[in-house]
Amino acid sequence: MTSPRDWKTTEMIRAERDLDNSIEDAVAQFDRIDRNLAWLDDADEPMTDEEVDSFRQFVTGPGLTAQWRWVAQRIAEGSFTWRDVIEGGARSDPDVVAAWDSMASVRVQSLSEPGPAGQTPAQQPRRAATDEEYFEDYSVFRKDLL
Repeated sequence: MTSPRDWKTTEMIRAERDLDNSIEDAVAQFDRIDRNLAWLDDADEPMTDEEVDSFRQFVTGPGLTAQWRWVAQRIAEGSFTWRDVIEGGARSDPDVVAAWDSMASVRVQSLSEPGPAGQTPAQQPRRAATDEEYFEDYSVFRKDLL
């Protein structure tokens, strides 16, 4: 008797297994995001002035993008404050939304590490992560169950 899988080629079975693994990875990512969002929701205390200043220094220094440059200019003009940007008071402003979205393109380098040829991290050419770098923190085990 034949099984329902007999018609599948080895490549199809491998692709199906890879798809299943990808779905499991996505679910794990969503779980991690949900835990992080829950933590943020629980953070009722406002940020300290030092935390706000630290963030400002990052996005106007090593994390500077064109979008953050524009937001910094608008803050200097008095449109809103750094605290508004961080704590969500300016969340409906499209420039602030674009600046937050631009954070995905920022590659953070330790401030104590010199860059190649004296370049700041924002000036350094970007390269894609290797598989080892990308999956470095990945585990097939859910950390909340260990």
